[in-house]
Amino acid sequence: MTSPAVEHPQDSQLKISYGQKIKIIAITGGIGSGKSTLSQFLRDFGYAVFDADMFARDVLRKKSIQHKIKTIFGSHILQHDGQLNRQEIRFQIQHHPELKSALEDILHPEIYKKLEKKLHALSKIHQNMWVFYESALIIEKKRTSKFDACLLITAPKTFRLEWLNKNRGLELQDIQKTMALQLDDSTKSQHVDFVIENKGSQKELKEKIFEILSFLETKFSS
Repeated sequence: MTSPAVEHPQDSQLKISYGQKIKIIAITGGIGSGKSTLSQFLRDFGYAVFDADMFARDVLRKKSIQHKIKTIFGSHILQHDGQLNRQEIRFQIQHHPELKSALEDILHPEIYKKLEKKLHALSKIHQNMWVFYESALIIEKKRTSKFDACLLITAPKTFRLEWLNKNRGLELQDIQKTMALQLDDSTKSQHVDFVIENKGSQKELKEKIFEILSFLETKFSS
């Protein structure tokens, strides 16, 4: 499979197309499944890993984007320091799911522009490399076929709830509402190349990196 074009109604000018030079591998999974931990392990192994959430934070600092979001959510979405109240945005999305798509239509084109810029820079200095891209909505937004490979990380719901409550301070009710907006793991697993089961042990998860890399080596050499 050659490297793909990013599919989004407003992204027609953005193309992830670097032929055989760069392989782009998506990492996806539900909230609290362990995407960030897996991504950090890959960074520790020396791989380039980009994070959609990090790109989104940069995008949200742009005044033009803040203005568009304020138009949808209302002026109360801004804090006293002029920054967006991310907690309030999350609350509004949980109670008004239709706002989620509106927010994504604003953010995603800008996020993919940032990814495109990073990949373009890498393509100039590397002849062959693998790049990983972490994003929770690869499957929901029907973009799996647009990457050279897609990895799904899963974890038991009880583990995810406990971890998010303890480590991020999120209320269980809010976590469950967010989970309800995402596809379940059994559905997601039908749309990916490789599934990583996270049982809560970082040691076991790190060891699975070798399985992932072996799978990708076989896939890309065939």
